[in-house]
Amino acid sequence: MKDIKFLEKNGVDIAKSLELFGDINTYNDTIGEFLVGIHTKINSLIKFMNANDMANYSITVHSMKSDAKYFGFNKLADMALEHETKSKAGDLYYITSHINDLINETNKAIVLIQEYMSGDDVETAGDKGDSDGGEVYDSKTILVVDDSNIIRNFVKRIFSDKYNVGQAKDGEEAIKIIK
Repeated sequence: MKDIKFLEKNGVDIAKSLELFGDINTYNDTIGEFLVGIHTKINSLIKFMNANDMANYSITVHSMKSDAKYFGFNKLADMALEHETKSKAGDLYYITSHINDLINETNKAIVLIQEYMSGDDVETAGDKGDSDGGEVYDSKTILVVDDSNIIRNFVKRIFSDKYNVGQAKDGEEAIKIIK
């Protein structure tokens, strides 16, 4: 399908997304990564909520919020922000009372993306060259450190013609790569 009017009619803020991605082709190239990542994040949120682990819940929902905002899913981003704020305050009651709302909104985004992509193969999270820390760089290299696979791969696409681009999901992984 890949008709941006379909996304716009369903409340996706494509104009704001294109400010980040630059063009619809880059948006289309990376939306599959969002789809793969969102499933993992929801499962992690449920696990952290059940373990009363508000610190990791907060980190994961923050990442979810950022990714949703990048792709124009503002309602999902706003809900994730509320969950982030409440989890940082340790408000487990709010989290458990509203997790289903967050899951339902996430499922709406998933269905929209699947309809939008209609028939395109979705890349798996490992298809995009996540660094395992074992690569050796012998020319000019940029190390991208971000908890969002989407941002890491976006930056990699921009600079890969001129530089080797390493990727790390956090500071600890970055230090291992640098050493």
